[in-house]
This record gives sequence, structure tokens and C-alpha cells, in this order.
Amino acid sequence: MKSLYKASQNETPAAWNPPEFDADSTVNTPSINKEEILSIFQNLDANSLTTKSAATGKAVKSKNIKFASWQPGQLGQVQSKVNPAEWNFIEVTDTPFDKSWKVQSPAPVSNQPSLQQLEENETALLIERARHQAEEIILAAQAEADDILLQAEAEIQEQKQVGFQQGQREARAEIEDALKAVHATVEEIENWKQEFFAQGEQILIDMLKDISSKMFGEGAKLNAQALHANLSRVMENAHGLGALKVFLNPNDARLLDSYWSEQQMLIHGEPVKVIASNSITPGGCLIKGNIGTVDGRVETQLNAILKSLDETETPEE
Repeated sequence: MKSLYKASQNETPAAWNPPEFDADSTVNTPSINKEEILSIFQNLDANSLTTKSAATGKAVKSKNIKFASWQPGQLGQVQSKVNPAEWNFIEVTDTPFDKSWKVQSPAPVSNQPSLQQLEENETALLIERARHQAEEIILAAQAEADDILLQAEAEIQEQKQVGFQQGQREARAEIEDALKAVHATVEEIENWKQEFFAQGEQILIDMLKDISSKMFGEGAKLNAQALHANLSRVMENAHGLGALKVFLNPNDARLLDSYWSEQQMLIHGEPVKVIASNSITPGGCLIKGNIGTVDGRVETQLNAILKSLDETETPEE
């Protein structure tokens, strides 16, 4: 919508004559009269309208509206109040314009779905149903696989237990066999040891007999100190036999002190007499009393030792 100002017909505006800014200027300005200015405004619609504004001009002409040329008034004159009644509004319709400018209303939409939509919906439904069936098949297969795996693990554990028990039985049998073999070996060693010791003991006894006979068969050569010790031990067994006669080898009799007889008499309270005899081997003695005899000869002691060894050789049953 365009608006035009209605010029007053009663007032004749004065022409605007701008003052010269420089009086001394030598430039000649061409003069423009009022008729030329009016002709410019009167011919404006014929010379300066574009294709788009031409349609608007056509609409204005169709209404048979006449326009008055705008006459500029004095610059110093300012209208005190604008009267809205003085403005004329042109109603522009769409008659002169192309119908393509009109807003096309959308085509009516039918509430009924099209065939293509139905096919697409059915395809989507089939795909969704197939997807659910595939998921169910996968879940069932996975559950079956889990059951198979659990069953396999149970069988493996059972086989392990059976193998473990069988291994225990076999190991126990092997250990028992080994223990039996060890016991048999130990028993055999014990028997061999007893037999060896029995044979070795007899050998040792025979060796001792031989050594004793060789060492003491002809007596023992004793020094004076050893002779006194041996006689003192034998004399302890002669208490209460009355007057004593001590038979010694002549070599041993010479080793005794001259006061030995008196000393023994003081000890026993009975007279003691030393008699040298070649029948007594060196190192031994024979004591005879009024009521008994003490045999301290070397051969007698050797025979007693050999007899004890013979008794050891034959164990009691």
C-alpha cells in the first residue's frame, strides 16, 4: 500500500531560490525555472518506473485516480499539524499481478495410507518379526551351548575325580609293594647280621683263647709293684684259713721285700711264710692254709677265662 500527500489547492507555494554562497564566484550556474522542475515530476511515471513498479502504476490507473504535482513550499514554512484526512490510501489488489504470486494452498491430505506406505509398513513388520525370531534362535543356541559346556565341565570333573581315585589306589598299591620289599630286605639284613655276629663271635673267642694261651701259658713276668698288687688281691681271699704258706716262683720270691711276711701277719693275725717253688709259673701264687687253699696260679686263672669263653660260645636255649 502506498500513500500520497494531497497538496493544498488554495495555497500557492513560492519557488525556492537558494542564496548564493559566494558572491565573488565567477562560475555561471545555469538557471532552472519552475516549469522544468514540474515537468520532471510530471514525467516521472513514464521515464523512471521499473518493470515491478509498472504493475503498481497500472493498478493506480485502473482506479482512475488523478494526482496533483507536488509543489515544494518554502523551507522555512513547516506545517504545524498533519491531518490524516489529507492522506489518500490506494488499495492494491492482486488483479494486475500474475496468479503465480498467490500462495498455493497445499493439496488435501488423505487420511487413508497409500499402497506404498502399506507395503513399507508390512516390510518393516516382517523385518522386525524376523529380527525377533533371530534373537530368540541366538538366545536358545547360546543357552544350549552353555548347557553343553556345563555338562562337559561336569564330565571333566568326574573323570578327574575317577582318575584321582584310581591314581591313589595305584600309588597305594605301589607303596605297599615297596614297603613289603623294604621289610623283606631289612629282615634279610638282620638275619645276615646275626649270622655274621655269631660266626664272628666264635672267631673272636678262638682268637682270645689262642692269644691267652700264648701270652700266659708260661706265666707272666711281673715287676715288683705288679707282683705286690697281685699278691695283695689273692691274700684278701685267704682270710680265716689259719697259718698261711705262700708258694711263689723263685724269681718272684726274690722280688718281695723282706718285711712283706711280717706285714701280712699283722694284717691277717696269722703267721705267713713265703716258699719258693719251680712248679709255680711266674706271676702266679698258691696259698695254702690250715683249713683251705687259694689258687692264684696263672694257668689256673687262664683256664677260668677260657672256660667262661666256652660258656659264652654255647648260648642257653
